[in-house]
Amino acid sequence: HFLFNSLNAISALIAADPAAARAMTVDLAQFFRQTLSLGERAHIRLGQELELVQHYLAIEQRRMGPKLRVALRVDEACLQALLPPLLLQPLVENALKHGLRLLGEGGVLEIHASRQGGQLLLQVSNPVDASAPRDRSGLGQGLRQLQARLASAYDGADTTAGARADITATADRFSVRLSLPWHT
Repeated sequence: HFLFNSLNAISALIAADPAAARAMTVDLAQFFRQTLSLGERAHIRLGQELELVQHYLAIEQRRMGPKLRVALRVDEACLQALLPPLLLQPLVENALKHGLRLLGEGGVLEIHASRQGGQLLLQVSNPVDASAPRDRSGLGQGLRQLQARLASAYDGADTTAGARADITATADRFSVRLSLPWHT
């Protein structure tokens, strides 16, 4: 779905803004190159994951324009932390698909990373349309897959020493907070 939407956006840009079409094509190619490369590994550095997320956001920024605003707060030491690949990018994609794109005015996508003791804390948070219908469980297919990946990557641990995903949904905000064992 993302690929087809991106190709359609590039097609529309070719006549209107050829330089932007070229830039979006480069971002898309880099995004898929990195996705394939990183997806083959058991663990990557958070810095690599964030680089992939930034390519994804560059593509989406061209599609959404000023409706998409990003607040990225990452403690410098966290960039070296190890985690399973492709944990954040699907959360960011869901935040846009189920949150920001549905809001006429858009909003701020927040991505935070910090260390708390022996844990790496990652949070993706976005505004949502308070009037939109929602799955009462708060867990769509993507979030269920994320929880299964965490259980698999961290031997099924769901304790303070293991990995966990906490989902918070309010009337106007959705947030996913990952707590992962700190490894470098």
